[in-house]
Amino acid sequence: MKLSVKGSRNPDPMSRPAGRYLSTGFTLIELLIVMVIIAVAITFAVPAFKSILEKRQVSSAAEEIASFIGFAQSEAIKQNKYVTVSWQSTGHGNDWCVGASLPPQTAPCNCMQTDTSQLDFCSIDGAAFRVLQADFVNEDYELVHWSPATGDFSFDPVRGIMAELSSTDILNPTNPLVFFHSDEGTGASRNYELELDINISGRVDICTDDYRKMLVTGYTEC
Repeated sequence: MKLSVKGSRNPDPMSRPAGRYLSTGFTLIELLIVMVIIAVAITFAVPAFKSILEKRQVSSAAEEIASFIGFAQSEAIKQNKYVTVSWQSTGHGNDWCVGASLPPQTAPCNCMQTDTSQLDFCSIDGAAFRVLQADFVNEDYELVHWSPATGDFSFDPVRGIMAELSSTDILNPTNPLVFFHSDEGTGASRNYELELDINISGRVDICTDDYRKMLVTGYTEC
């Protein structure tokens, strides 16, 4: 008597008809298609990421300087002492800094000074108080245009207004402090730009201008 088992769960693989084996790999054409899709995605993603990074660097620098000036003003009032703010730049350059100091330190301080033991080192209450280009971008980029290129002013401890200005140019609304992103420090290809206007009262306003540059969202138009 011959027994047959129907519906066996473990059929002999050797008994399967030819051509019934399933392939789990990729063909060369499929791999090429995937590679093309990835390449196209990268092509679109890289410029978008670069744009986000540039806008972030510009806005971070502008906001940091605005916050820096505001803190210097508040320290003058709180400590009832003149706080001197100074900056150095090459105008259209790729290396700049801004610092602040209290008496009896040398006023204005030298924001390029790195030796903490020197009297011209920018500090308040023993803590370094300065902002550098390297905090935002490396030396191959230009990020800010100061006008004038170097200067200083103090905050009055009673009213908190700007006093003892070495140059009134920084208060000129037609020649504002400008932050922008530019390769190689040439200033010839600004991609995004923010203007920082400083009032003699110490108020700092940041705006974006689309006259020549692309707007930075989140800021009012100049």
